[in-house]
Amino acid sequence: MALRNIIKSDKQEDFISDEEPLKNVKITFFKTPKTMRHVYIIECKDGKLYTGITTDIDRRVTEHNSGYGGRFTRYRKPVKLVYSQQVLNISNALKKEAKIKKLKRSEKLNLIER
Repeated sequence: MALRNIIKSDKQEDFISDEEPLKNVKITFFKTPKTMRHVYIIECKDGKLYTGITTDIDRRVTEHNSGYGGRFTRYRKPVKLVYSQQVLNISNALKKEAKIKKLKRSEKLNLIER
């Protein structure tokens, strides 16, 4: 389909086709929303806490318990989920994860209890 005109508005782009029978018909394209992320804390069998991010929290905890999660949890299983928070996008999830990882253990436990 040949595109003749591109009209830009505030939040979308409108394309006008020059083919018949779609002449002068506007086709609007919208961006699709990104996948939600989860920031999570799991507690290992020795009491240590592990923080991470994922798109599927149940799958990720299963991976940790099967030995395919991360090196930290591989020899500390079984693990249990003690905290999870949904985040809008990966950028915010990475920032939240870094913030949690900088907390002292007592502060992480306070976060879990809330």
